[in-house]
Amino acid sequence: MRSVRWRKAIRDLGTHPLRTTLVVLSIAVGVFAVGTIAGSSALLRSNLRDGYAASRPASAALFLAPFDTDLVDIVSEMPGIAEAEGRRSVTVVLKTPDGRDREMLLSAIPDFEDQRLDLVDLERGDWPSERGEVAIERSSLRLEPLEAGEQLTVQTPDGRLRELDVSAITHEVSAAPAFYSGRLLGHVAPATLLDLGFDDAYDELRILAADPGLDRDGIQALADDVRAKLERAGATVFGSYVPVPGEHPANELLQGFFLVLGVIGALSLVVSGFLVVNTVAAILAQQTRQIGVMKAIGARNDQIAGLYLGLVFAYALLALAVALPLGALGAWGFTVFTAGLANFDVHDFGVPIDVLLLEVAVGLLVPLLAALVPVWRGVRVTVREALATTGITDRFGRSRLDRLLRDLRGLSRPTLMSIRNTFRRKGRLALTLAALSLGGAIFMSVFSVRSSLQQTLDDTLAYFAYDVQVELPVAERVDVLTTEALRVPGVAAAEPWQFATVQRVRDDGAEGRTILTFGLPPDPRSVRPTVQEGRWLDPADGNAVVATANLLEDEPDLQVGDEVTLRIDGQDTTWTLVGIVASPTQRPFLYTPTTALGLATHEVGRAGILMVIGEPGMDAAGEAALADSVRAHLESAGVGVAATTTSAEIRATQETLFDILVVFLSSMAILLGAVGGLGLMGTMTINVVERSREVGVLRAVGASDGAVLRIVLAEGALIGILSWAIGALVALPISKLLADALGDVFIRRPLAYAYSVQGAFAWAVIVVALAVVASWLPAWRASRITVREVLAYE
Repeated sequence: MRSVRWRKAIRDLGTHPLRTTLVVLSIAVGVFAVGTIAGSSALLRSNLRDGYAASRPASAALFLAPFDTDLVDIVSEMPGIAEAEGRRSVTVVLKTPDGRDREMLLSAIPDFEDQRLDLVDLERGDWPSERGEVAIERSSLRLEPLEAGEQLTVQTPDGRLRELDVSAITHEVSAAPAFYSGRLLGHVAPATLLDLGFDDAYDELRILAADPGLDRDGIQALADDVRAKLERAGATVFGSYVPVPGEHPANELLQGFFLVLGVIGALSLVVSGFLVVNTVAAILAQQTRQIGVMKAIGARNDQIAGLYLGLVFAYALLALAVALPLGALGAWGFTVFTAGLANFDVHDFGVPIDVLLLEVAVGLLVPLLAALVPVWRGVRVTVREALATTGITDRFGRSRLDRLLRDLRGLSRPTLMSIRNTFRRKGRLALTLAALSLGGAIFMSVFSVRSSLQQTLDDTLAYFAYDVQVELPVAERVDVLTTEALRVPGVAAAEPWQFATVQRVRDDGAEGRTILTFGLPPDPRSVRPTVQEGRWLDPADGNAVVATANLLEDEPDLQVGDEVTLRIDGQDTTWTLVGIVASPTQRPFLYTPTTALGLATHEVGRAGILMVIGEPGMDAAGEAALADSVRAHLESAGVGVAATTTSAEIRATQETLFDILVVFLSSMAILLGAVGGLGLMGTMTINVVERSREVGVLRAVGASDGAVLRIVLAEGALIGILSWAIGALVALPISKLLADALGDVFIRRPLAYAYSVQGAFAWAVIVVALAVVASWLPAWRASRITVREVLAYE
């Protein structure tokens, strides 16, 4: 008996190859999505961890006034310090033949042959010599196609042009990719800085904790001890930075992003489960008489259920045979692509065993669980009910909706038939609509996320309402900066900003994390914050300070009106928190009156940043031209310029990141749409098979092939339109949740939500086309049914 049952299951697989193919592909797509996301997440995590550990990352970095190797030696001998190394970074401008000048950060390494921390690898070429050579970090090649042996022309902040020879291409795994920051990265010997007009003193001290088991708080305490010792020795410490121990800076972002993708991948499995339910229910309905015969000769419910669950199990095994190798290939491709963006190497391509087990588990369990309900309902039919069935549903017309559809008038008979047929199998229709609607909702949500990202960027750029930001190598007199900048044609306003790094001293004496603080002129035009609590700065304010809202994540006890102790250049000063404003970026800021910050930093009347506002309506080319003009004029007036950044450049860099993000999300949306399309094709195929007698009757009374074809296609298109309407509504909460989740991952706050009407219209076109394509083959098969075939159908 068992062999007979299995022979029947195998025969069912081959009897309807299209149905089998659709179910297998649907399950395989879901498993492939899960395998690709889980596999690439695991591969990225392990490769990123191992590659980062091999670079011997620093435990903490301290930013100081210029210092020499003697200070490095002192720190390296301190208890708890395993290694210390000094670094120096300066900014120059790379002059290109096409005039697209780019900023370049030059990082000086004491000894390329004896690196201690944050190792830089040599990929090709030779390490830079003591003079006149530079090694280009490989991620910079995405911005500028450079190669070893070329000669570069760079402009220093004093306006002079210098030549540098490219000696090598390097790789620094801990460095932010060049395309992310929008500026190139190069490595030079300290002596080269002297040739460029800089001093060769260090300005950054990197330390490695001797205890590898220290957590972030323990490392922060160690960095505070180092800072205290340095300040007692007379050094000026501007701040410190402690990363998460042993974790690449990009890891948290990548894993948070893959968590979002994983949720979408799981939804694709749910959608494939809908197709399994529909298919199994249709098979059971079609084989009701066979079930009755099996029961008549003694088959039990559990035996018959086992037969059909075995059929589903066979579907799942075939799907796994397709999905496992494709999932491994997808994980590899996704890992390589993402590694290229994050600027690290992938050496281990082996998919972890736990990922394979996850794929097998979901590939078997989801279809079997989805099939339980229709199987249990199908096998409970009695022998009398089974043998009395005609294979055609007789329930249509009993519900209020059926009666409403029956009374429709004013449409052609084929159209009315398409509409009524659509709602004949309401359970099957509901599952098909659920699959297509969910796929459409995700697709439309991706467009809404893109709109939300764009809106967030627009809000941020509106928050900082400048056209060009000019960074100065040293603080300059405010009156000189303003006067000279306003002499440049096209400049409508120029506002010098001060800046300093400060730390809050809490009531227990502990220091908080380093906070970037800006000293603003009275009534600034270049920043337009949204006040959430308290008020904005007043021109008459003294030691008043306004904080961005994300500062409260690190300092949750702060409230408007509190007295706050800030440590600036080693000195403690008292300030009053007068307001809290919306956070424009992931990094928290403090804003103070420029005079108050100048007094605290002993830089009264001087500023290190110049915000330039151009004439209204300036485009990207206009901003770039204005930046060049401001730089040239300031340099001619004896004011050095370290770097210029335009609003359009910031937008272009961020939009590149957004586009990459949207591509990732869109790939998952396409998978869901594919599963939904497969589900619709399966539904239409089943409907045609079940209605073979009805189609035959139509043919017998003279219906043409085209009429039958149009009836089935119209039914598919109607299902597509219904799914679009439902999906457009479901996309509202889904897109809001995605926008909030991605905002928390990327900028530590929800995105400014914007529903994409364009995405809704785009999906309307796609889903109707998808519905017609998915219905074409079943419609064509229906149009080819002959009366003779109908009379033989059972």
